[in-house]
Amino acid sequence: MAGQWGRARFSMTPAGRETVRHSFAQYDGVQPVGNLIESDGALYGTAYTGGKLGAGTVFRLASDGTLTVLHSFDDESDDGGLPEGGLVALNKTFYGTTGGGGASSAGVVYSVADSGHEHVLHSFSGTDGSDPDSSLVASNGVLYGTTIDGGKYSGGVAFRVSLSGKLKVLHDFGNGSDGKLIFGALVFYKGSFYGTTGFDGADGFGTVYKMSASGKESVLYSFTGGSDGCDPMAGLVVANGSFYGTTFGSPCSSNGTVFRISPGGKETTLHVFTGGKGGANPYGGVAVVGNKLYGTTQNGGSSSKGLMFAITL
Repeated sequence: MAGQWGRARFSMTPAGRETVRHSFAQYDGVQPVGNLIESDGALYGTAYTGGKLGAGTVFRLASDGTLTVLHSFDDESDDGGLPEGGLVALNKTFYGTTGGGGASSAGVVYSVADSGHEHVLHSFSGTDGSDPDSSLVASNGVLYGTTIDGGKYSGGVAFRVSLSGKLKVLHDFGNGSDGKLIFGALVFYKGSFYGTTGFDGADGFGTVYKMSASGKESVLYSFTGGSDGCDPMAGLVVANGSFYGTTFGSPCSSNGTVFRISPGGKETTLHVFTGGKGGANPYGGVAVVGNKLYGTTQNGGSSSKGLMFAITL
């Protein structure tokens, strides 16, 4: 399992033994918050800031810990900058998003080759979304993603974009109980996309939703802010025919939860974080390894700086 926040990339065994693979410096990137992907024996990812121009990087990390910067972003140009999401690979090319920069300073969808050549596929304008925060998902040679802001109701959008850069808005969030502010990536399962919204919904505390490839959206579950938690800031993972995720907690009186939800919308709270040494506020999602879920909390733990947890399925 690879670490995401901070200035270091690390791996950890299921028993809890941690190894630092690379410590970042200003030139090669700062705050590598997106997920890593593996390609041809190396790991590829993004850093939110740092690099030559301070607006983030795309990098390759070899198995021996050697890091190569493939591209440094410039958010003062059409290039884009501040990538919070990770990468997805198609046909030996990597695709991602930046939350800033671009022609309208609303973020971009970009491609980058293993050689480092970067190309902007689409610049968001605000009306078609703004601030794409999460990683893209590839399905049938097309890329799908979400934005936090922008769109018809300023609640973010779900979109698809071709490899040539043609973008179509599939759904505008923020019009009532469908939720708004999408921080987590979509997950594709049995012909549909599933995801979370950080806010709104029937009770104002976020949702889990389902969306077809054509953009038909329905809310599977609205968080109540009670024992089920509130504000899911990460996406979902699929295991054994169910979806798993986390809620962050605040602003409701919660330190966060880990939950399971069926494709039909039945929610089960698997764990409630207690704060303090029990951990609090899981900003990221969970990963499935064997019969366990692994994840991290942003706060709490013995040093009050977060912890890594495991939950048996």
